[in-house]
Amino acid sequence: MASSVGKGAAMSGDLLQRAKAALPIRAIWRKLNLPGDPPERDGAKFCSPLRPDEHPNCTIKDDRIHDWARNERLDSFDVFQHVRGLNSKQAFPEFVNLAGLGHELNKNGQNQQGPRSKQQINWQTCVDAVSPLDLNQLSEWRVYSLEFCRWLITQQLIGRYNELWAFPVMHGGKVVSAHVRLGKNEWFFEPRLKEIGVPLSPLVIGNPADASKVFISESQWDVFAVLDRLGINYGEEVVGISTRSAGNGRLLKEVIGEIYLIPQNDQPGQKWLKDAQATLGRPVKIITVPKCHHDANDWLRTATADDLLAAMKTATVVEPTATQEGDAVESDGPPFAQKLERDFASESTPEEPKVYIEFLKPSEIKAYQPAEGHVMVGNNHIVRGSVFVIAGPPWSRKEPINCRPRRGWRNAVRMVRPKGSLQIQNAHCPE
Repeated sequence: MASSVGKGAAMSGDLLQRAKAALPIRAIWRKLNLPGDPPERDGAKFCSPLRPDEHPNCTIKDDRIHDWARNERLDSFDVFQHVRGLNSKQAFPEFVNLAGLGHELNKNGQNQQGPRSKQQINWQTCVDAVSPLDLNQLSEWRVYSLEFCRWLITQQLIGRYNELWAFPVMHGGKVVSAHVRLGKNEWFFEPRLKEIGVPLSPLVIGNPADASKVFISESQWDVFAVLDRLGINYGEEVVGISTRSAGNGRLLKEVIGEIYLIPQNDQPGQKWLKDAQATLGRPVKIITVPKCHHDANDWLRTATADDLLAAMKTATVVEPTATQEGDAVESDGPPFAQKLERDFASESTPEEPKVYIEFLKPSEIKAYQPAEGHVMVGNNHIVRGSVFVIAGPPWSRKEPINCRPRRGWRNAVRMVRPKGSLQIQNAHCPE
């Protein structure tokens, strides 16, 4: 069954989409008092509430009831038509009224011409609407770590709009609209950007000012998968940018840092890649998703962080080309590259103070290779010229170089310098 507003009401297509968003499948189930309770988890089997059904033949996916016995996919408008016994044109005004949008209908039951309210969305309400069960379902659905999903909430990067997943649209430093997922490849903005006079902007995850690497894709699901594997929620200094669709590759402006583009394996993805390269106008690295996967999220469901790091190391470096005939692309590198050149080009720079404690990113730890003669004991347990810790139960002979705590000390700390090595010793000894 396909939803349609019928002839004479085609201008109301956008209103229908917003009414569906206001009445997702579980909400319409309850509004119409259908038998039983809708399952809380997508994919769980249940008996059809629309016909006699002795065996669980239905599931909910992409905010639709999938009736596998009859090979039907019903959204909330389809369900409304079925229960009311109306065709799409007859059902449209009733459905819109039930969704609370009846004020946008004229006396003929069609969408009124003229501007809607320019009220901006309350994004905090959308963020607060995400439940722990929602996060568990998101983690299972997209194969993200639960810690990453929780981090998305703390950063207010994801929310729920009428039980649908939504993402913030920023303008002037605040959220002015929600980008709402109605179903696979079906999205809308609430409120519409045109009506509030706001241009479409990419979704930015992370702090561009602190990041050395920027990962860009058309889909936020792909960007989330990459950032999850890299550990952005554990402090990895990376940034992700989603252009929100394959047609928005030209939205990218003023992006700095080492840029990785991650196209999807289809024709729109290749067009997105071409537009993104032309807009950026600087050297970029292209991470190739294996051909057996459609996109990065699909690939990283089973791939590990090591697989992603390997793909980054072998990424294709592409130099900028002219975007149009007669238009030359700037030859200067990005500010990040210029900074590296300033910092490391000269050997006459005064020697920097020795670093005794250094904090490494997760990716740097994975790629760490000690210099020859650097490791003295174990697997980087004791290294030359650096700090190390020896710990263990009391009286397990931890004290190095014949240095042991005095009797009578309890939870004491002292500093000693035997044979030129500084030691900070925390002693827990019985009196």
